[in-house]
Amino acid sequence: MNFSVGKALSGVLNAIGSVMSNNFPVVDVYQREHSTPYSKNIVVPITVATQRSYQIPDYDFFKDKIIIGISTRQQNAGDTRYSKNGNKLINAAGMAAAFLTLSQNSLSVIESMPLESLVHETSNVAGTYLQVLIEGEFTPQQSTVQFAIDPGVGNVGRDVELIVYYVPKQAACYQ
Repeated sequence: MNFSVGKALSGVLNAIGSVMSNNFPVVDVYQREHSTPYSKNIVVPITVATQRSYQIPDYDFFKDKIIIGISTRQQNAGDTRYSKNGNKLINAAGMAAAFLTLSQNSLSVIESMPLESLVHETSNVAGTYLQVLIEGEFTPQQSTVQFAIDPGVGNVGRDVELIVYYVPKQAACYQ
């Protein structure tokens, strides 16, 4: 039987983009999905037009977890994306002015990272996230979403959505 890589991959050409170059398989590494063993959706509601700092809700849930990644969704052009709470996601101007700080054992491990850096469009790169490692105790009391400018009236009643990817500390791979 005559088997060629080109014939084997021809059926997936449109599934993940250009996979062939001069009969050699080429897969764009940025289109890979990362393993997402566990995830938790955290919603940070925007409640005041002039408040620039919002604490991440306190979750005892993460005390025995190792955070391995984080992502967020941005509002689409049609303004039709909602958080799990039923509120619309913050608008593009709010996203452009938002920054994230995460703390472990009361020390900042991610300091003022632009929220836009965490955006992963599920329609284009489903299952991807920014890889981080918080293996100590995540301290939401000192973790915040901050805005460089006032979030404005247009974002009151909207939410910032953070999707946190984690593994349990007792998982066999971390023993």
